[in-house]
Amino acid sequence: MKQWLAIICLSLFFCPSLEAARIGKLKKHKVGTSPCEVKAVHNLTRELNLRAEAGEILAILDDTKKKKSPTKEREFSELKRAGELAPILEGRYIHIDPRLDRQWSYVRPWAGTFVLDIGKEYFEVFEEKLQVNSAARTPKKQKALSRGGNGNADCWSGDATSLHVFGIAVDFAKKPMTSEQIRWMQGKLASLGGQGVVSVEEHRQAVFHVVIFKEYKERREE
Repeated sequence: MKQWLAIICLSLFFCPSLEAARIGKLKKHKVGTSPCEVKAVHNLTRELNLRAEAGEILAILDDTKKKKSPTKEREFSELKRAGELAPILEGRYIHIDPRLDRQWSYVRPWAGTFVLDIGKEYFEVFEEKLQVNSAARTPKKQKALSRGGNGNADCWSGDATSLHVFGIAVDFAKKPMTSEQIRWMQGKLASLGGQGVVSVEEHRQAVFHVVIFKEYKERREE
């Protein structure tokens, strides 16, 4: 019994220290009322947040009529006007889920290029369109999805903020796909992931959740 008590005490002493050291390497955020501040310390989303910020990709702000604070972050409508968020255009290669309001079918320009590129390749193989279910979101939109019962909706603030809030994530629907089409997407995305230009999450999800980094444009132009 004494040995077990000793082990427990040592675990309580060392484990928080190790975790604190890990968190200390991450960018600090002000802790608010959001449960996202303490959610999924080991979540890949945290690492992707750091990579996005290292590439000077900042989270989108909610639209507001209030006087703007001196910050580099910009509001959703402002980014659209400046061309820093580009529309995903429905056409020969891409179908947008009718449930996705067109005002939300925007992403960063290089992510929009990726959507068109992979949509074209998919169409050339299967003669069918890729369906986009989700694109950029504001923190308010993300919060509403998370609290509305969407189990796959990540946080809207903190170190684990959803990459949709950065405008660099797109969800492609799996539901219309055959097994062959899903395998093709998995192979294509795995190849791009190996090049470090995208990150993909699909475990137990009805979509391919794809994060597209700036490097995609650079690699494409090589």
